[in-house]
Amino acid sequence: MDAEYILMTHVVGARDEAIWRGVAQDIRGYQRLDGSWALYAGAPGDLSTTIECYFALKLAGDTGKHLERAERFILAHGGIARARVFTRIWLAACGQWRWEDLPAMPIELMLLPARAPVSIYRFASWARRRFVPLLLLMNDRPVRPVPASASLAALRGGPSVPARARDAIDRAFLALDAVLRRYVRLGWRPLRDRARRAAEEWVVAHQEADGSWGGIQPPWVYSLMALHSLGYASDHPVMRKGLAGCTIAGCIRRAMALYACRRVCHRSGTARWHWSRCASPEFPPMIRRSSAPVRGSPRKRSRARRLERRVPGVIPSGWSFEFENDLYPDVDDSAWSCSACTRRGCSMRPRGRARSRVARDAERKRRLGRVRQGQHVAPAGADPVRRFSAR
Repeated sequence: MDAEYILMTHVVGARDEAIWRGVAQDIRGYQRLDGSWALYAGAPGDLSTTIECYFALKLAGDTGKHLERAERFILAHGGIARARVFTRIWLAACGQWRWEDLPAMPIELMLLPARAPVSIYRFASWARRRFVPLLLLMNDRPVRPVPASASLAALRGGPSVPARARDAIDRAFLALDAVLRRYVRLGWRPLRDRARRAAEEWVVAHQEADGSWGGIQPPWVYSLMALHSLGYASDHPVMRKGLAGCTIAGCIRRAMALYACRRVCHRSGTARWHWSRCASPEFPPMIRRSSAPVRGSPRKRSRARRLERRVPGVIPSGWSFEFENDLYPDVDDSAWSCSACTRRGCSMRPRGRARSRVARDAERKRRLGRVRQGQHVAPAGADPVRRFSAR
């Protein structure tokens, strides 16, 4: 997260020296003795994470033995050519990898109907919010050059490594990628401009009140870069709100460390529910205060209503995992929050509308086929709040 913030602000031209110094300091603090960075505490060194952190520190002006150790780790594990696709997308946006060596993602996928097998509405909400801005980036292929001192030419590790099929599903996806690559190279693509406008409108319409996209970091940074590639200046209202939310309220903590999202509803609901099952006669003040975000979360659902695509008649409503997310509520967090509000000491008792939100979300999950019958989904006609409370 820290490294990708530096890379994003470099791509959109929003470098802030004070913030960069703080974020770079946090990145250095997580480096392991072998020069690598890990995905989580206690994990082995990860090649792609190490490349992103190394590149971010080079952009921030770092030099020293800690970068030399990182270089040795990267080269020992195959170099940039063996990094994951998302890392190579970041490098391509900075001119350190070829866009042509990335998987093909035609922008025309935006125009497929909701019931098509590869429609954007076939993806989960968190994946869809990433996918649409990535379509714009893969179509426009922006490049923001980096200083010669930050070049990664010595770490390429050879040509791009061709993917090997491990099973029939892999072979099918590789064949589809080959077909899409031929299509992308076509000179005549009459629907390209229309799809580009549709993707732009989708990204702008899905910005949340705090400037984020879904309240999480990955689509936040991809959307800002995609809009920048479309010509949105840093002082444009959408860009200004997105950058301000990312750098002030949404992502950066006191020590200039970034985190993925603000999960206040998820944490408040689960904390209150679990405490209510303890032997303590009453809630401590901290737990009592935690009901405020839970009570205030199911709001502004008019934006969600117009986004029904695959299940007409089922209103997407309830509570979301993130703090600011009015478009994609979550069935699990809706159940936790509703259940927490029925416990002792809570000043809010869910009324019929609030209680029915969980039932509608459970039915929506069942009809979409995303959750198996009986697995965190209340049976038809049952009270989902009571079911989750009994767990």
